[in-house]
Amino acid sequence: MLSRVFNLCETWEWRPQHTNPVRGVEKAVEEPRDRTFTPDELGKALSALEKKNAVAVAAVRVAALTGLRKGEVLAMKWDDIDSDAQLLTIPESKTGRRTQVLSAAAIHMFSEVPRSDAYVFAGERTYKTVRGIFKAAAKRAGVQDARIHDLRRTVMTNAAASGIGVHVLRDLLGHKTTAMADRYIRRTGSALVDATERSGAAMAAMLKGEKGADVVPLRDAG
Repeated sequence: MLSRVFNLCETWEWRPQHTNPVRGVEKAVEEPRDRTFTPDELGKALSALEKKNAVAVAAVRVAALTGLRKGEVLAMKWDDIDSDAQLLTIPESKTGRRTQVLSAAAIHMFSEVPRSDAYVFAGERTYKTVRGIFKAAAKRAGVQDARIHDLRRTVMTNAAASGIGVHVLRDLLGHKTTAMADRYIRRTGSALVDATERSGAAMAAMLKGEKGADVVPLRDAG
């Protein structure tokens, strides 16, 4: 962060060029977080949300349903939502303006949020508020090591495990490249295990000279 600050100061000519005192300092390596929720954990955490803050609770549930970034959820405006087409327009995101397809469950959740402002989650458009509400709910439910961003990771991991292709998953993530989608797909143990077992069984049958499947050469087809 300091390096970025000093570089900006040089860009804005507030400091002489090439005088960043942090240049050359080795940056801390942040270990990637892979925490996802089991269905039981997620159910318990969401059930423990305090109902008295209905708008913030709805924001958490929309995050859980869509896998959107918390900033994208809290920045939603009613005019950005097309309920009939089940589409959300996100004017500003890490990848610029984009359109997100919404599930019927997410659309239904919006119908339960009172309209009192141009923003969907009026009055709760702070990350700290929503994060605190979710953290408290997880603690009451006995769900350990829970962060609100883990909701997004859980959505994407489940999507990858269901067999969604890398390019569709990329669009669901709202990324420009497939790098992160590839990571989620590689982490989906059950899907990869199933595919590996099927492939391995087929190859084992072939090695034993057994018939694995009916294959019709194209030249003989018809």
